[in-house]
Amino acid sequence: MTIGYVLHPYEESHASGMGYSMLEVCKQLAASHGPHQFCIYATRPVDRKVVPGSYESIVMPKGILRQFFYFMFQCRADVLLFTAPLLPLWLPSRIKAMVLCKELGSQKLRPGRLADRAIAFVRDHVLMPRTLEHAAAIAASSEATKADILRYYRVAPEKVTVIPEGYQDWKLYAGVPEHTWEDAKPFFFFTGKVKPRKNVHGIVTAFIEYKEKTKSDAHLMIAGDYGGDYHRSMVEMLEACGLGKYVHFLGYVSAEEMHWLYANARVFVFPSLNEGFGMPLVEAMSFGVPTITSLNSPMADIADGGSLLVDPADTSDMAKAMERLFSDESLRTRLIQKGREQSALYSWDRTGASYRALLARL
Repeated sequence: MTIGYVLHPYEESHASGMGYSMLEVCKQLAASHGPHQFCIYATRPVDRKVVPGSYESIVMPKGILRQFFYFMFQCRADVLLFTAPLLPLWLPSRIKAMVLCKELGSQKLRPGRLADRAIAFVRDHVLMPRTLEHAAAIAASSEATKADILRYYRVAPEKVTVIPEGYQDWKLYAGVPEHTWEDAKPFFFFTGKVKPRKNVHGIVTAFIEYKEKTKSDAHLMIAGDYGGDYHRSMVEMLEACGLGKYVHFLGYVSAEEMHWLYANARVFVFPSLNEGFGMPLVEAMSFGVPTITSLNSPMADIADGGSLLVDPADTSDMAKAMERLFSDESLRTRLIQKGREQSALYSWDRTGASYRALLARL
């Protein structure tokens, strides 16, 4: 049997959560695919230093129409894995499709801009239904994602298998970072793209409330791509209350700097409005950083008692949690211990084993 894997998005640096996850699953399958042939489809040759193993790297064309004809008439795989709802949308009947569904977001969180709403409509109501309908198997990153699939689409429950993600072990990058932020200690920490779904505005608003109430000298560190009106509104809000110097938008940071931030954070704050899995939460728990996260699934499920849960829509609730977790040593100790136990349940080795088991059933 020939197993094909569409490695898209494929990012070797500044990878998004989606790109990193796709790469790690690919590495697992490339390293161990039994007697089967394994081939990777990407729009450029795969760097074998990034993805070691025995496989054929196949360059697929760019562009929707070219990819459509390519997968219809030139794809040699018997089973093809790809991320929903990306191409290929139409496949020959001889090819079984395994769809990797990381999250469903815009069905629950309506995009703001008209252009984004138009893209979401095509993706969610035109492409996704067809993709899921014709899939031989669907791998969901969490029970919450599976529930969303069953809620929004006509899919048989037995077709969907939950395969939790692993997480990025930043402890492997414990070198000397180019930059540190010693003057910002003690600090709250968040990492992720600065966008509405991540609830960064809520974090900043809660931090302002926390600072005004406690007069604490704490800072807030935010690592991740930022820009646009969403970021600008937070900067203006911070300047208006005189707290701009306490909140640091760092943009992308190096792996060594990310390690430093996790290792030195007083509290990790991750009250997302929606997640498919929530990898940064597991990363923080693995470091022994006490965490605050949403009472929504899957974050609450992943933490399972290892995090202080808050209503992500209630900034006062978040501010109170910041105050408690910053100073309550017994609470901190309990969450640190439980968080480490929870993080130990997740690894890419386990994720890879689950994908191989699902492939064997196909």
